[in-house]
Amino acid sequence: MIVAPFNPFFIGKSIGVGLSPLEERVVFHKCEQNRIGWNEKVDFVLAFYVAHEIPNKEELFKELESILRTDGQILVVEPPFHVSKSALAKTVRAAQDTGFKAEEGPKIILSKTVMFRKI
Repeated sequence: MIVAPFNPFFIGKSIGVGLSPLEERVVFHKCEQNRIGWNEKVDFVLAFYVAHEIPNKEELFKELESILRTDGQILVVEPPFHVSKSALAKTVRAAQDTGFKAEEGPKIILSKTVMFRKI
């Protein structure tokens, strides 16, 4: 699943290229204003360079919790020079307050990462 940013100010497109074997498993979905608007359960959510743009992170993680399957994961990837350690810590706290367990994310060049697991 590829989800466009959870951001009312986002204007753009999500484009998948060269997905041949995955084409039947990938769904493009444009979020509604102030909510994702997806009702089916998913295993994984990638929030790439977008979590810092969401004003109400608690609401974001509540909605993500509602669509994730048990033991589902969220990978948050943020730009290192734009997002401070304290700002990332606020994102982590919002996720933990919603019932997610924070784990070390994968190493991604020029990025700060956190993996959250639904518990």
